[in-house]
Amino acid sequence: NLGLITAFFEAYLNADYTDRGLLTKEWMKGNRVSHITRTASGANAGGGNLTDRGEGFVHDLTSLARDVATGVLARSMDLDIYNLHPAHAKRIEEIIAENKPPFSVFRDKFITMPGGLDYSRAIVVASVKEAPIGIEVIPAHVTEYLNKVLTETDHANPDPEIVDIACGRSSAPMPQRVTEEGKQDDEEKPQPSGTTAVEQGEAETMEPDATEHHQDTQPLDAQSQVNSVDAKYQELRAELHEARKNIPSKDPVDADKLLAALRGEFVDGISDPNDPKWVKGIQTRDCVYQNQPETEKTSPDMNQPEPVVQQEPEIACNVCGQTGWDNCPDCGAVMGDATYQETFDEESQVEAKENDPEEMEGAEHPHNENAGSDPHRDCSDETGEVADPVIVEDIEPGIYYGISNENYHAGPGVSKSQLDDIADTPALYLWRKNAPVDTTKTKTLDLGTAFHCRVLEPEEFSNRFIVAPEFNRRTNAGKEEEKAFLMECASTGKTVITAEEGRKIELMYQSVMALPLGQLLVESAGHAESSIYWEDPETGILCRCRPDKIIPEFHWIMDVKTTADIQRFKTAYYDYRYHVQDAFYSDGYEAQFGVQPTFVFLVASTTIECGRYPVEIFMMGEEAKLAGQQEYHRNLRTLSDCLNTDEWPAIKTLSLPRWAKEYAND
Repeated sequence: NLGLITAFFEAYLNADYTDRGLLTKEWMKGNRVSHITRTASGANAGGGNLTDRGEGFVHDLTSLARDVATGVLARSMDLDIYNLHPAHAKRIEEIIAENKPPFSVFRDKFITMPGGLDYSRAIVVASVKEAPIGIEVIPAHVTEYLNKVLTETDHANPDPEIVDIACGRSSAPMPQRVTEEGKQDDEEKPQPSGTTAVEQGEAETMEPDATEHHQDTQPLDAQSQVNSVDAKYQELRAELHEARKNIPSKDPVDADKLLAALRGEFVDGISDPNDPKWVKGIQTRDCVYQNQPETEKTSPDMNQPEPVVQQEPEIACNVCGQTGWDNCPDCGAVMGDATYQETFDEESQVEAKENDPEEMEGAEHPHNENAGSDPHRDCSDETGEVADPVIVEDIEPGIYYGISNENYHAGPGVSKSQLDDIADTPALYLWRKNAPVDTTKTKTLDLGTAFHCRVLEPEEFSNRFIVAPEFNRRTNAGKEEEKAFLMECASTGKTVITAEEGRKIELMYQSVMALPLGQLLVESAGHAESSIYWEDPETGILCRCRPDKIIPEFHWIMDVKTTADIQRFKTAYYDYRYHVQDAFYSDGYEAQFGVQPTFVFLVASTTIECGRYPVEIFMMGEEAKLAGQQEYHRNLRTLSDCLNTDEWPAIKTLSLPRWAKEYAND
């Protein structure tokens, strides 16, 4: 073909003389490249081969950056990586423009990687999406991670499992290469050999063949590496055995049964048959979740100090009501990205999903407080009114320190989260009380639950949680040790959290204590999880609230929240109606103590920034607080009208979101 010959000679003559050999090999293999792209170290960056991007697609550093940004966005929402929604594409461009970790770190690693442009879009997106949170803090760890997961050989036809992971259709972990002794674990998915592609240093030599980039980058001294692995393994075993010393012994329990129990299923011999959640018609903290406003988070009452196994509700999307592990397949991030929600819905610009104790009635405190063990809930407390466990059906206005979380939610009174339903659509108020709940979909741990306990009741943390040692789940021995550890923990009634979760929670707690006012709020004498009841003077409706912590000595209320982006909290508070929460709680406090309190939000980020977890303290301005008072009074009047007329409006009017209006006007 004369055209191909002409194109080849044009590319050959324009190429650097050192690249002409590689360019010729590429053309012989059918890759019609016009030039050879190299990394900063001089290695061949690849990019001339056919990938899943399609024939004729020119894959360069710009499209690589777009794929990496897609992977970052895919952490918080499910995407069709081959047919992006316009709103998703816009957010991807924003991530590129922001040029912040983890995007910048992963992009740079792919750019400096020999053959980094050879890989399919699917594996680039999936590898970034599934990378451990915070790994970008140490770039060398990113190199090690990519060295394990970039196992692809057929770049034009990526593994369907990888495609499903990238698009969010599968929750399976990324297939990884096990490098120990150069052998695969017998339970791991076999991976092709010789496909490692991570550049080990800036002195990487130039590749002799443009399509042979996936060299084994393991150190030459294999024996020293094996010895290092063995030493680390023995160290982890020692930590495991040390942790087991503090776990009471028990009869062996089948691991499959234990895991089923941890998923929320009833297992004979493990589950407590007297637990209210197994009695039909009784809803507890374990079974009410999603948008259910009366999610019950079981706390032992004053006569039952034994710890209980805690099950946390899945996070629910505020837009469509679906639940997920951190994202909504249709509406975007539940915890995380906010610009997508800004673009997609002008009515509710959800910036970042905070673990809000009063965001939903059922999630009204992700941390479960043990009422029986709290010294500030003792019946002798001068400001309390409780001598015996309170029967909430007969509740009177006042402040109570002995009401369990379960009884609080089951009792009378209107909470702020129920007023949120009234503000949305009054019929939701009834729907949340009557809709059936899928009790099988529970989550063993919400990070916010443990963090709230660590901050509000640090002395209780070790009584309710066990931090597991690290396990090598890629080996049979590691899996068996993990099962054995879980079985031994079953008898304690405590929630098991991973070593990584425990490390993160402790760092977040220490970040709070590093802030002088944060330390003062945490260490000041006060009452966690007290219940305040009062009557609204205008409507006569009984209102209730359950502050994270009140400090009567200074008349302060502290509300602890976690957020994926602490900067977005400054505007996201309005969408979550935190100004309404401030006004509602403050008026309830004043009804009891006769003083308007100072209400502060202690906000901790779950995302690392400059190697730290940011912590800030906010309070509402007078204008915001006044708007909150007006809003909740308006909601109470609406509720009063609905109760009096028994008419509950249910139909919502749909309007075009902002991004759709922009497209419609084009």
